[in-house]
Amino acid sequence: MGILLDTSGSMRGIRVNLLTIAKAGIDAFLGASGPQDEYFLEYANAAPAIQCAFTSDLPQIRAKLETTPKGRTALVDAVYLVLNAMRKARHANRALLIFSDAYDNQSIYRIEELTPAFSAWPLPIFPVILVERWRTELQPSEELSAREDLARFAYRSGGYATWVSSKKEMSSAVTQLASAIRSPYLLFFVSPASLTTQRPLDLQVDVIGVRPRPLVFYREAIRLTQ
Repeated sequence: MGILLDTSGSMRGIRVNLLTIAKAGIDAFLGASGPQDEYFLEYANAAPAIQCAFTSDLPQIRAKLETTPKGRTALVDAVYLVLNAMRKARHANRALLIFSDAYDNQSIYRIEELTPAFSAWPLPIFPVILVERWRTELQPSEELSAREDLARFAYRSGGYATWVSSKKEMSSAVTQLASAIRSPYLLFFVSPASLTTQRPLDLQVDVIGVRPRPLVFYREAIRLTQ
């Protein structure tokens, strides 16, 4: 599991410290770990860098969470860096968790340029997008667009995005993420030869006996990839 933590100045928030909520989420996720689980931790800021290489030493990772928000954000560049780190993973089941407000104002690369890299090295992405609900409508359109772009990219990678604005919401989100990541499965649909319509299909997917139920996530993924 790769953990990408946004430590840029925007994570300080205005009324709510978003970095504090992100740290609580990472700590809770680590608390659900098994003895064979391995993690690495990377900061996303003006100069993204790996803070902990793959390790099962959870206290080492928790110690690196003690940081303060500052500087600009090179989030897309940080995701590129993740791909190199992931090549060192020992387990076949792997994923990337991103804790960020999803606004990028520093990267050299654009999110559209990530697609070829991820096609060559598939990796499901699970962004936990931290927002201050009260000011969502007041934020510049480019910030809102950046979040939507990251969410779409996550769906295409095989993961999904979650929006969080409090520690309570974070606790619920982490519980569902831990279950979804540790018990992955793949669903696909083969279009029958007789199908001639060009309109998007309204598919409903339900898997009995799996929690959390994936219906909402997969319906959204299908809509976004038409």
